[in-house]
Amino acid sequence: MFDDIKSSTAFQRFKRATQPIHSFILKFRRDWSLTFAGMIAYNLLVALVPMAIATLGIIGLVLRRRPVVQKSLTDPFVTSAPSGTFSQTVIQQVDIYSKV
Repeated sequence: MFDDIKSSTAFQRFKRATQPIHSFILKFRRDWSLTFAGMIAYNLLVALVPMAIATLGIIGLVLRRRPVVQKSLTDPFVTSAPSGTFSQTVIQQVDIYSKV
């Protein structure tokens, strides 16, 4: 029965039409594409942390001499945090520490 299906012209046409897709999927699996994509994503995230720390440090040094701009940037964060939560307390403490 399967030989009859495999020998039919419709099946042969379908097989020829889907051959590029099948070849692409086979090559995609053999090249470890998902593994490499995961490695790139992991390394990108690991690299973003030091870049974010450096950027925030530079912004802090620049804004230290401009308290009006600093207050205008920190106020939205303080008001967006729910009152009485740990995050609002931390933001207020950082704001107080930056004024010292």
